[in-house]
Amino acid sequence: MVREFGVRDFKFHPTMQGIFPNDRNACYTVIEGCTEEGFITLFHAGQTGVGPGMRGGMGMRPKCSNPMHLDDVAADFPDLPIVHAHPSVPWTEEGLAAEQHKPNSCHDISGWSPK
Repeated sequence: MVREFGVRDFKFHPTMQGIFPNDRNACYTVIEGCTEEGFITLFHAGQTGVGPGMRGGMGMRPKCSNPMHLDDVAADFPDLPIVHAHPSVPWTEEGLAAEQHKPNSCHDISGWSPK
């Protein structure tokens, strides 16, 4: 028996995966599939709790999760729902700019600790 659920999505964690979301060779085939299937995509944005203080940061490169890379994805896939996971620290303003400019982008505020 196949069970259908109302939400179908796909999560990307660019820092952990070592990819830029706007890399046409590394990501666009998967993103095209997500678009065709009507998936909601969630991209980790901003710094990560994986690697800080560890030797070499465990090889993690937070720059992969800069939300401006998602602006390219939103422009190239205007029918793809894109969620920026977290407030994109330290690029919060860039994330907000991308989200305000592209109607298919938004973000969640999980992990945000207002002062």
